Amino acid sequence: MKLPFLIGLFAVLFTTSTQAQEFNKVLIFGLDGVRPDALKAANTPTIDALAANGTYSWDALNEGTTSSGPGWSNILTGAWQDKHGVEDNSFSGSMYDKFPSLFKYIENHNSQLYTVSVCEWHPINNSIIRNEADDVINTSDPSDTESKVISMLKFQNPDALFVHLDSPDGAGHGYGFSSDVPQYISTLEAVDASMGRMLEALEARPNRDKENWLIIVTTDHGGLGTSHGGNSIEEKNIFLIVSGDHVARTQIEKTIEGETTIGPVANCLGDEVELYFDGVDDYMQVPSDSKLDFGPDKDFSVEVRIRTSIAADVSIVGNKDWVTGRNKGFVFSFSGNTWKVNVGDGNSNSRVDVNGGQVSDNEWHTLSATFDRDGDLKIYEDGTFAGSSPLAGIGDITTGLPFSIGADGLKAYEYKGYIAEVRVFSTLLDPDDIGQWQCKKLDDSHSKYNNLIGYWRLTDGDGTLSADLSPSDLDCSITGASWEDATDSETVITYDYSGTPRQVDVVPTALEHLCIPIDDAWKLDGKVVGAICQEPDPIPTGIDAAKDQNMLIYPNPSPKGNDLKLKYSGVHSGKVVCLKIYDQSGKLVFFKNLKLSKAFSLDTGVLHSGIYNMSIETSDGVLEKRQFVIE
Repeated sequence: MKLPFLIGLFAVLFTTSTQAQEFNKVLIFGLDGVRPDALKAANTPTIDALAANGTYSWDALNEGTTSSGPGWSNILTGAWQDKHGVEDNSFSGSMYDKFPSLFKYIENHNSQLYTVSVCEWHPINNSIIRNEADDVINTSDPSDTESKVISMLKFQNPDALFVHLDSPDGAGHGYGFSSDVPQYISTLEAVDASMGRMLEALEARPNRDKENWLIIVTTDHGGLGTSHGGNSIEEKNIFLIVSGDHVARTQIEKTIEGETTIGPVANCLGDEVELYFDGVDDYMQVPSDSKLDFGPDKDFSVEVRIRTSIAADVSIVGNKDWVTGRNKGFVFSFSGNTWKVNVGDGNSNSRVDVNGGQVSDNEWHTLSATFDRDGDLKIYEDGTFAGSSPLAGIGDITTGLPFSIGADGLKAYEYKGYIAEVRVFSTLLDPDDIGQWQCKKLDDSHSKYNNLIGYWRLTDGDGTLSADLSPSDLDCSITGASWEDATDSETVITYDYSGTPRQVDVVPTALEHLCIPIDDAWKLDGKVVGAICQEPDPIPTGIDAAKDQNMLIYPNPSPKGNDLKLKYSGVHSGKVVCLKIYDQSGKLVFFKNLKLSKAFSLDTGVLHSGIYNMSIETSDGVLEKRQFVIE
């Protein structure tokens, strides 16, 4: 239940001003790794108030790779990855020269506008924003972010501000991206509270009644289990909130497209009860044994049967930390809609990936791979060859982590679906072996039966231990997973998302609010959601009208010894003025005669840490007054 005083507070904060609004400004909150269903389940009065004061959708989509690099590139450039070129978190292949960030369009339109990006995940600033904003600030943690943003809103005059908050993604990876995970929900609630304090600082600005703020809130991806990067709706589904006094108050929802019944699903092995992994804290880890250490040169083969409807960035079987494919070890996983096998040896440039076909159709499939250490990695799908790649450049793949089923070696990247017939051989299977046995239970008539070093049928039907039927005798405990009737039919509801927002809508929405015309030559992929260009009232001429609006000081607070940077956009550009600085007691501590220009620097090395007031004066009176802080 939401506290009544909070509801009242935000009703006050977001009531339409009756005074003329002269300055259009935009604040974008980027929340990393937030599932909309979890956000709705959490107690988030700040986000609820923002949604109620604008256009919002819990059914928006990321149509590209559900990783942070591509996701934030989509959001901040207004273009999909086929244009900006970023497909993973390495940012290799980026084409930001052709598809720059939102800040580049703003600065090109009016360089006097003050643009700021504050990020907890530093690659956003370092790789996407770069020098395209006036201030690019990397923070160390949520507290540091909140402090710097509040200071920015209190002491400076930003026109476009992006704030990235990373903690939801960390909680999702650590505990699970789910409304059923208390740690994930509590992190979302902490982020909401922090956003509330930042917005209180925005509402307390002395010229708030003359400012027309648009608040945008969104995320780069969702998650499944403790991972993301796949093509499941749990990972693709995001949210978008566009909030402001001139935004239409409406919710944009998906619609039901149809219902399909799949099944009953037959298993050619004849088993009805199989082991089901629900994607949250379900896994099996085989006891350590040197037979499962494949070192730099041991050949081996692995097979597994699966039934799933979700192609996600998970570990079906493997022995590695799957946070990156460059890590030591191997894994069966997915890439987009297709399954794949990855091998790495820990070197930054050493990894092999071979993709198969689409197997996330809720039917049973046998996936096989042979690892010829001085030859090729070959993969097979239902007994048929599906692809290969040379393994010669891959070294030692012994990880020190257990061979795991349903998750990676660190119990993360959990798989969702059925698993059966996990087989490991200390030799290479030939195509006839794979084709003949892809839909049979193994017995001693298999040509490589004596080379079995692990065989878990996973059809026991009950208990928390799965027997190893190989000579290794590595019986494996079952954590979380349950025995289910794998032949049951399933009703699948399909939804139509064609009318819901996309990540790439953020840039055109912000530009529209700032009344910056969108050029067709930019080839943006997004559309405007909710926002309208509210033309500011004309600013009357004269000294009084220029006060407190035309001088920008940054960074503010400024580190001791750094030059202050100033931007001037008023009607008195080119005039000779006297710049005076007073300490808190009112004592004049610095003055300098100079000609007002659009941009200049001021050496403040003589000033100690503290709060100061700056005054720019002519014989006609005071043109500007500004407060700033030396740290």
